Amino acid sequence: MRVLGKGCAGKVLMVRYRRPAAASSQVYAMKSIKKNHVLSHRELQHTLTEQSVLRRVADEPESNPFIVRLWWSFHVSRLPPPPPHLPETERMGTEQDKDHLFLVMDFHPGGDLATQLARWGRLGRDRARFYAAEITEGVASLHRSGVIYRDLKPENILIAFDGHIVLTDFGLSKQFQRAVQDQAGGEDEDERTLTFCGTAEYLAPEVLLGEPYSYEVDWWSFGTMLYEMLTGLTPFWSEDHATMYRRVLHEELVFSEDSNRVMDHDTKTLLRGLLQRNPAVRMTGERIKKHPYFGMIDWDHVQHKRYIPPYVPAVNPNDATDTQNFDETFLAMEPTYVQDDDPPGPARPSESKDKAEQDEEGEEGEGKVVPQRAVDENGLDVFDGYSYLAPSHARDSVILEDEEDEASADAGDAAGSADGGQTPSEPVSPQPGSPLPAPAAQPTTVLVVPGPPPTPTPTQLRRTRTTGTSLRRPSTGSRTSTAGSSPPTPSSRQSLPSPSFPPRC
Repeated sequence: MRVLGKGCAGKVLMVRYRRPAAASSQVYAMKSIKKNHVLSHRELQHTLTEQSVLRRVADEPESNPFIVRLWWSFHVSRLPPPPPHLPETERMGTEQDKDHLFLVMDFHPGGDLATQLARWGRLGRDRARFYAAEITEGVASLHRSGVIYRDLKPENILIAFDGHIVLTDFGLSKQFQRAVQDQAGGEDEDERTLTFCGTAEYLAPEVLLGEPYSYEVDWWSFGTMLYEMLTGLTPFWSEDHATMYRRVLHEELVFSEDSNRVMDHDTKTLLRGLLQRNPAVRMTGERIKKHPYFGMIDWDHVQHKRYIPPYVPAVNPNDATDTQNFDETFLAMEPTYVQDDDPPGPARPSESKDKAEQDEEGEEGEGKVVPQRAVDENGLDVFDGYSYLAPSHARDSVILEDEEDEASADAGDAAGSADGGQTPSEPVSPQPGSPLPAPAAQPTTVLVVPGPPPTPTPTQLRRTRTTGTSLRRPSTGSRTSTAGSSPPTPSSRQSLPSPSFPPRC
């Protein structure tokens, strides 16, 4: 129906789920991933991990409301004939289907947190506190499930239609075999990892130093993001990555005089606790929840989304396909997951051997990357077992509507909303010092339309953000995640691209 986002590995599209003989259809976001890109860039482990994390969360008896929900994942095997033990969804489809992986998740029409920061520069104290509480609950839930996020940033914080947050994009996550309690991961060697990955502005010191790390890296990223929500910049920001890394490792956390308007004593002590360079003394889940910064928060209300969001995105309640909070650059693209530059199939070198589990893709010029094989040593497709069906769903098809069907559906939506027409009011950001909205028995969702964005500040002009998608935009100015390269050394840091450098595809 529409393209919501595009990255080096594929696209995110809006799709309809059609039930046979049903009067209506459900809208979802479908992420298509090119198998050839996955194998040629040695991203197989990250790709399988993303699906595994989403599946683990979806299968839990009490799913967390702040984690994006996976409903289906599927692919079509290229091996002839199809293995008989595979589910039907892996034994049918076109040749184009065989070149892609698919993840079907909830569609959240409110854009993302990065869009809000780009529009308003920074958020009010209570608005930041509201998002911080829900992010804390979401990250803590991942940790209890044995998952390190490793890429917590505003671009990966989606805003649902009702104003609550949803964490997405787990391609860089690390999962362990068992769920863990809230504790430092340093005591258990099985819950530590060494992979250098993440997004530059949010990398913890232990990641930069190449030391073994665990769940604490997510709380450093959280502290960095909370500081950014309140001030408009990350605490150790620099245009140059080398300077930024040096500041993270050596400079003290500084609060400017201007920050005193939005940061009280409790806010500063929380940030100091989160941005501790020593992960052993860094604040984590339960300590964060008990901090005076969240003293007025009832965490049971947070878990059940009983607090009224201070901001509700502009969404037409009568149109399930409303995309006004997404980038027009993506929306103008042809709504197909097959791209013009897609090769006919995944690379399948027969003689090459996989090396370490970590990606070995380095900076350009460091040598040719050996693609991973599409068939394992047992002759099975490496994507075998990728298909998943949420327990509450029937095994029906997810399809892309043609233009005629889409026009018909849009006409029906327009007819259903003909008696609406009231002009919503402009949202007002909470003022510094205003109290957090009191919990309500039932959350009240108000339809609002944001006014025209204010004139960009120099800070905003330096940092172009992407909108509402779990794939980063491959254009100048977008921040990208790093995976599988070595930690920066004093010499190698000088050659790292600045945040405005377009990501490699």
